[in-house]
Amino acid sequence: MAKINGIEDIDQFLNPLTNVICNSYLLKNIDALATRIILAIRSRETITISGDPD
Repeated sequence: MAKINGIEDIDQFLNPLTNVICNSYLLKNIDALATRIILAIRSRETITISGDPD
């Protein structure tokens, strides 16, 4: 399945070098999101994470 999605080196994909990983703190409102996730964990709320790989 990885080859179908254009991934040539599965090990490099699963263990990327630090220079190709973006800084999550560049995302808008990441501090508010982190605070909300921590609150949800402390309150034992159900957390759903979704994403779009595009």
